[in-house]
Amino acid sequence: MGPNFSPVIAFKAEKVLAMGPLGQDKVKKDYVEEIRAWIYQPVTLKVPVPATGTTVATELNLWSPDDAAATDAETGDPSTSELFQAPGVCWMLPVKTITASPFQPGRAFAVAVALISDGSEPARGAGQKRGRVIWWGHPVWLSANDAAFTLAEKLLTDDQYKANPAQYFAELTEDLRADYLKSVA
Repeated sequence: MGPNFSPVIAFKAEKVLAMGPLGQDKVKKDYVEEIRAWIYQPVTLKVPVPATGTTVATELNLWSPDDAAATDAETGDPSTSELFQAPGVCWMLPVKTITASPFQPGRAFAVAVALISDGSEPARGAGQKRGRVIWWGHPVWLSANDAAFTLAEKLLTDDQYKANPAQYFAELTEDLRADYLKSVA
C-alpha cells in the first residue's frame, strides 16, 4: 500500500499537521523525496428558519463562499524542509492556514502530490531527484485535541520521539482516533 493521509488529523489555530502512513513491501520502503499537501474544509453557515403555520422551526445549512484551507505550498521553497518521515512507516508535514476562514473540528478533505522513491540513493538536489509521482486525496476528520497536537509537535522536534517514530506515530494515531470516536458518539 502506498502513502495516504491518516483518517484523523490534528490542528491548532492556524497550524495543521498533514500526516499519514507510508507503504513498504519486501523489497523497499516508501521514501518521500518531495511533497505538496493541501487540506481544505467547506464552511457552512447555520441559518435558523422560524416556524410558520404548520411548519416546525428548523436550521438551514448554507455554503459560505469561503473555504478554510491550509498548505505548505504558500512559498516556492521545497517542502522537504519541514517534512518528517520514517521511511516505510509515516510522514508528517506541518501546513499553515492560508485563508481567513478558520478550521473547525469535523470533516475536511486532504490532497497531496509526492515524489516517492525507495530511499536507497543519497539525497539529491532539485533537478536530480528520482522516483514515481503519486497523488492521493480523501476525506479526513480534523481534531482540535491539544494533547494530540502537542504529541505531534514532539514527533517533529524532539530527538527522543524521532528515535522511535513507529511507536509514537501509532500513539498519536490512536489518540486522534479516540478523540474522533468521542466527538461522533
